[in-house]
Amino acid sequence: MKYVREDGTKLPVIANLSGEAVSFEEERFIYETTGVPITFAYNCKESGKIGAKCSVHIGKNLYHIYRERVLLEIVDDNGNQLENDKEGNIILTVLDRTTMPIIRYLTGDRGRILSRQCSCDRLSPLLELQGRNKDIILLPNGDTFSVLLFRSLFMKEIGLENITKYQIIQKTKNFIQIDFISRKNFSSDKLSIVQSTLESVLKNEIKIYIREVNRIENYPSGKNKVFISLLEIQKSQTI
Repeated sequence: MKYVREDGTKLPVIANLSGEAVSFEEERFIYETTGVPITFAYNCKESGKIGAKCSVHIGKNLYHIYRERVLLEIVDDNGNQLENDKEGNIILTVLDRTTMPIIRYLTGDRGRILSRQCSCDRLSPLLELQGRNKDIILLPNGDTFSVLLFRSLFMKEIGLENITKYQIIQKTKNFIQIDFISRKNFSSDKLSIVQSTLESVLKNEIKIYIREVNRIENYPSGKNKVFISLLEIQKSQTI
């Protein structure tokens, strides 16, 4: 989208986003760049389409479940079904798969089914998607913080248009490092202010260090590693 802005390239009449979740700042940037309607699909490689983001709730991870083909349950870590409005693990049963049925498949995502009806008047239940189990920041007191929300706050403070690429790394329960490739010069005072702002969001329980770098490695598949969790760090240290 940044190159599209610079080159003035004409784009299609609609954009469809699926795969990794995007933050509100990224969503708004894409919309302002394209000027076309955007649809967001919640997919799973094993099960196919699960739901679509409600257009009434721009900037929120609220999806209408395709209940004509998917039975979606929210369970706790012991597999017990949770009531609506309680966050837990997402389990899927796909109703239109006959050759290889998918029954109570644990996706690795977390979310909650809202009990209220959506203001758009659709009757399909609303799923508030929290993201992958591993996509959370672990706080020293045992609480967690959504990486998607943290990404939005970081980009709001630093300016999405000012950076080419970034990566958030939780190295310990008390320390997060944010690397970014800059499209402009940032003063040390500016970075210190952003660091302090993000630390206050995390209740000053985690020290944050932001630094400019020249290169950020991708996964072997080519996908950008936006967040490296503490669990991933700890796993790599035991290998």
